[in-house]
Amino acid sequence: KRRHLAYQNLRAAFGEEKSPQELRRIVRECYANLAMSMAEFLLMPYLNKNYFKTNVRHESSDLAYLEEVHRSGRGMIFLTGHFGNWELSSMLVRVNNFEMDILVRSQKHPRSDDYLNNLRSSWGARVITRGMNTRELIRNLKNGGVAGILADQDAGKNGVWAPLFNRLSSCPRGVGNFAHRTGSAVIPIFLVREDMDKHRAFIGREISYSSDASAEAVEEKIMQGFCRELEKMARAYPSQWLWAHRRWKSTPTRTCLILDDGRKGHLNQSVAFCDAYANKRTLAGIAQDHTRSEILEVRYRSGLARRFLTVVGFLTLGRFPFGMWFLKRTLTEASFGKLERKYGDLVISCGTGTEAVNLILARENGAKSCYIQKPQYGQRRFSVVLVPQHDRTRPHANTFRTVGALSLVKAQDPETDHSVRQRIAGLLVGGPSRHGPWDQVAFEKMLLKLRSLLEHNNMHLMATTSRRTDPSSEDAIRKTFQDSHLCQRLVIANETNPPDAYQEILTQSDLLIVTLDSISMISEAVSTGKPVLVLRCGEWKSGHDKLKRFLQQLAQKVDYEISDIHHLEECFATLLHSKNQKRPLPNARVVEEAVEALL
Repeated sequence: KRRHLAYQNLRAAFGEEKSPQELRRIVRECYANLAMSMAEFLLMPYLNKNYFKTNVRHESSDLAYLEEVHRSGRGMIFLTGHFGNWELSSMLVRVNNFEMDILVRSQKHPRSDDYLNNLRSSWGARVITRGMNTRELIRNLKNGGVAGILADQDAGKNGVWAPLFNRLSSCPRGVGNFAHRTGSAVIPIFLVREDMDKHRAFIGREISYSSDASAEAVEEKIMQGFCRELEKMARAYPSQWLWAHRRWKSTPTRTCLILDDGRKGHLNQSVAFCDAYANKRTLAGIAQDHTRSEILEVRYRSGLARRFLTVVGFLTLGRFPFGMWFLKRTLTEASFGKLERKYGDLVISCGTGTEAVNLILARENGAKSCYIQKPQYGQRRFSVVLVPQHDRTRPHANTFRTVGALSLVKAQDPETDHSVRQRIAGLLVGGPSRHGPWDQVAFEKMLLKLRSLLEHNNMHLMATTSRRTDPSSEDAIRKTFQDSHLCQRLVIANETNPPDAYQEILTQSDLLIVTLDSISMISEAVSTGKPVLVLRCGEWKSGHDKLKRFLQQLAQKVDYEISDIHHLEECFATLLHSKNQKRPLPNARVVEEAVEALL
């Protein structure tokens, strides 16, 4: 039942190096090895020294090294993990005339626990359970005894942290404590299955530590050294380790995969949520470098391929069986090649083009998912959904309602002295859209009027278009502002789009002017807390209900002005001389609640 957990752990460890097909093969081999190990374990009372001499090979120099350490009078702690047939490793030591104590964890079922311990002790090893009996183990180590300990399982939030496969892992503290109190040598040992009943023993060298160091420092040094050896063995023999254990259950390391559909506004919203997620974890005491993020491009082979995947989602109610198979046939080769080998703990996306990919990738990784927009396949499929209030949707426990779009730009304190520099107006231009009014003639007249107002008020301009802006609107902007001394910066997004241009305009402008067609740009503008003037270039028509609902809800939360060509001068003057700081959108608290639900 933990097969998928094993696959997820392997994706996290080897996702960049091995294909999903290779990882699934390793999972099958891992379970096959586990079954053979269980059979051998049950036969332990019937095995003899000849079996080990025939079936278990090791280097003579390794045994000579153990003899040398043993003659020094120091105790020896053999550290191993659930690797190969770990139960036989205790017999290997016993065959070579070392008497050993085995530290084990009690099983829930008493009779099963007794039976397993009888098997372990059938070759003379002494089984010691965790707790008060460990005093006897410490006494034996001080007298030069030998102990075997499994140290590869998650030890919870209070364990020793050590890197393992590029993530912090929680390791048990007891080993370092035993070594610090007894001065014992800590030696990693692994038994690897090479064939059906053939094994090879790998006996490492002592993990060095300072006897003068604190117990905590010794614990950390030993577990870091053991994790290095464990990772080295797991990379060489990946099918030998027990991957079906929640080894990184307590790790603070989290990776966010952000899906990019090519629309800057959608990407900004996803990045804004990821930033809020990272900040919340930092406030909880988790170091910033333990929250990682990566942006993955989602590019379809064609519009038909995208529609096909959407239909599959509707037919399967968002379940997407064989999801990666469908992605391989609908995404471009480059896009799918990156997606199939990426592991993440959280998948974040915005826009209908990424919804199906979000669901499939989250299930493949066993990750949580965040979707920003009204989902096509229902809210229940995602861990968290953020839906703008102007999109009508049913209330649900995992659904959080925002006013407009999320924004990367935070509200700023107003400048009290504008005499230091010339004031700047930021112009954000969208383009014709079925959601809002747009008239090309009215737009060109507004540009001319706006230029006159800037000259009259001695203001500079920073302007940018969007990918939706049509060529005729781009030409109108060039004609009006490109050669003007007023224009400090003009970005035509379809020609060149520097990554910092949009954010620079939002942060440096004293007044923001936005065309009415883009909900995303209006939301980002009012999120800055600066005066916002919305330009209505055309008459309202049927089909603009969504935009109207957004503006009504926006008016209840923030202050802004909406103007056509006839009222532009009046609205411009009102905002320019306003001394009241505009209120930013109240989305920060909504996002915080969504992040808390994820955590």
